[in-house]
Amino acid sequence: MLESMTGFGRAEYNNNGIRALAEVRSVNYRYTETSFRLPQQINNYESKLKETVLRHIERGKLNITIELELEDEKLFNVELNAPAATAYKNLLDELNTKAGLNDQVKIEHLIQFKDIFSSRDISEEELERLVGAAESALDRACKELSEMRIKEGERLKTDLLERIDQVADHRDKIAELAEKRVPEAKQKLQTRLDQLLEDPGKIDHERLDQEIALLADRLDISEELVRLESHLHFFRQSSEAKKSAGRKLNFLTQEIHREVNTIGSKAGNAEISHHVVEIKEILENIREQVQNIA
Repeated sequence: MLESMTGFGRAEYNNNGIRALAEVRSVNYRYTETSFRLPQQINNYESKLKETVLRHIERGKLNITIELELEDEKLFNVELNAPAATAYKNLLDELNTKAGLNDQVKIEHLIQFKDIFSSRDISEEELERLVGAAESALDRACKELSEMRIKEGERLKTDLLERIDQVADHRDKIAELAEKRVPEAKQKLQTRLDQLLEDPGKIDHERLDQEIALLADRLDISEELVRLESHLHFFRQSSEAKKSAGRKLNFLTQEIHREVNTIGSKAGNAEISHHVVEIKEILENIREQVQNIA
């Protein structure tokens, strides 16, 4: 089962005055990387929330956002530091008087002093409620993301297998052309020698056969064709695996490209070279698609 690394999941969870909203976005990445944006109350629980994500997602760069909406004001661990607020107001009033100004002290002036708000410790029970709500929303969002990635993976699988079939067709045509190359090369060499020598009878046929054998060895691409066929088989097989196999498919794509390069360098035939070029174009598309598979 192929799974894309691109997707989006969004879910919410409501429980006892807590509304948790989670969004997870993923894009392709070589490894697994998570980036969290969390409310202050649960900022220290990133590692715990990461475990929830990794139960669903194997590879990709993941951006996770969690928001909390709270009906119970006790769950906000921020409270007003009234003495500090009063002190700042008095100082600003004094500044107004001494500067000969007639401005009124407004709320927007006071809130610039961050220490008029102070944090309070919330209980373990309250924290568990917050973290539990966040985990539940995140779990649902990850499931939605995973479903989307699997659907996209199926689409990628269909496209990849069609392209692999195209490569196989070109491979079979190259194999047909390769069978004709040695007899053709022998005939061309014989013709050229006949033209160069006035008396064909003087040709050392044993030496000629040796040269043809060496030429045939240089032109032989049977091993490359066998390995290419094997790689194509394993590519199809890997695409049916129960576990996503992006790294394996990427490796097989590289190996297929390696064999095609060797065939191209040994071709010595315009038609074979044409098929090699066509295969390379297909492989470039396959390589791009494989990069997005988990």
